[in-house]
Amino acid sequence: MKLVAKATAFLDRAMDVMFFLSALLIVLMMLGIGFEVFVRYLLGNPISEMFELVEYAIVFTTFLGTAYVLKVEGHVKMEVVLNRLSTRTQDLLNCVTSIICAIMWLLLTWYGAKVTLDYFQIGYYLPKLLSIPAGPIFLVIPLGGFLLFVQFLRRANGSLKRFRTYQAENSAH
Repeated sequence: MKLVAKATAFLDRAMDVMFFLSALLIVLMMLGIGFEVFVRYLLGNPISEMFELVEYAIVFTTFLGTAYVLKVEGHVKMEVVLNRLSTRTQDLLNCVTSIICAIMWLLLTWYGAKVTLDYFQIGYYLPKLLSIPAGPIFLVIPLGGFLLFVQFLRRANGSLKRFRTYQAENSAH
């Protein structure tokens, strides 16, 4: 049981750190874009690499922050529909959709890891202005995808426990 608690604490900490890095990247993107606009219009000297850097930062912010957003249930929900369902039905629906999403993210993580490993092995560089190695850029996809997979499993487990609690309470009466 201690191992599960340690793994859970480690994953929670990893999600917190990744979310912080995601927020930091958003601030850096905002500053970078503002500076680029300033130098382009006032000094007539655009920073041509800024657009590419922002593209990479968007990928990083997405995959670094999404598992944390799911952990705190901060994602968009169909509340108009969900609020009309009983709590028990909501938990069952959350469990089923979380399992489906976990399977999807496991597949995306596996494929992302495969592509990333291929890029590292062949030394592939992105054919863009900066021409940087693709492996480090794509590494965030299986990393963030794995944490999403784990978080969806945790969410499914929590929903299933609540569903069973309601079931046990109703059968006791």
